[in-house]
Amino acid sequence: MSGQAARLRELAASGRAGREPTSWLGPRSIAVASGKGGVGKTSLAVALAVGAAQQGLEVLLVDLDLGLANAHLLLGVSGGPGLCETLRAGAPPTDALRRARAGLRLVAGARSPEATARMSGPERRTLLQAIATLGRRADLVLLDLPAGMGATVVDAARAAHRLLLVTTPEPAAIADGYGLLKRLTQADALGPRGVELWVNAARSRGEARRAAGRLRTASRRFLGRDVGILDAVPEDPAVREAARTPCCFMESAPCSGAARAVRRVLGVWRRSGAARSASPGREKESAPCTPIPDFASRRLPLPSSSSAPR
Repeated sequence: MSGQAARLRELAASGRAGREPTSWLGPRSIAVASGKGGVGKTSLAVALAVGAAQQGLEVLLVDLDLGLANAHLLLGVSGGPGLCETLRAGAPPTDALRRARAGLRLVAGARSPEATARMSGPERRTLLQAIATLGRRADLVLLDLPAGMGATVVDAARAAHRLLLVTTPEPAAIADGYGLLKRLTQADALGPRGVELWVNAARSRGEARRAAGRLRTASRRFLGRDVGILDAVPEDPAVREAARTPCCFMESAPCSGAARAVRRVLGVWRRSGAARSASPGREKESAPCTPIPDFASRRLPLPSSSSAPR
């Protein structure tokens, strides 16, 4: 075990020191991933996309959950053929685009597992190159990755500029999140790009801090990789209600604790340059919110620009 951990630390260090990230999808591309299903990854990816569009950004959301796609359900749009199916049919990538909201375009995922069950490496690269073309003019490109550690996750993490790892405080989610980081480190799919951890459905600030601390400590000790910690998302009934509808809680409950947590993360990204600011005249004013008690007033420490992994 100690020898394997040392090798993983060497891989992480050599990646940070030896090369620039490939980032096929550009500096404003962010892959949203999770080690296991059921942690709210897709709900948060959709919320980030809707929230950024509400702030006047041009957003491309790509549902890469090939075979079990459901981002289109939360946005209330037709799934249609996914990008993989579109490319296999010889059609242009734009045929897979759906206009979900003003400023928000969706590339829906595949409608059946059979359509993408045997996607080859060259096909995955073609898929990512098509995404790069579709997102060329976007202010923010968000990839909703499949849960787990499959080849699509590895390739998309390598192509994106940043990785946002979603977990919950549950031990199984934390263990699987670490497992995903380990897999991506072994595959040299992260390099010097930043990894940011987002704890979802936390019942308290302390619970979120402890969960983030456990994963961060394991990553530092065994992988030699630090992870940034984003503001936690509180356990919020508005999120569960939106999932039942289905819809996006940024629209059904814009003043909820979860919606405010999403806006704080978007603010951090825009200040760091991860998302381009809206052009003059495109910035939209949000309605004032009546304060709702949560733990938002005490923020988790965010990594400084000098210490955050890139």
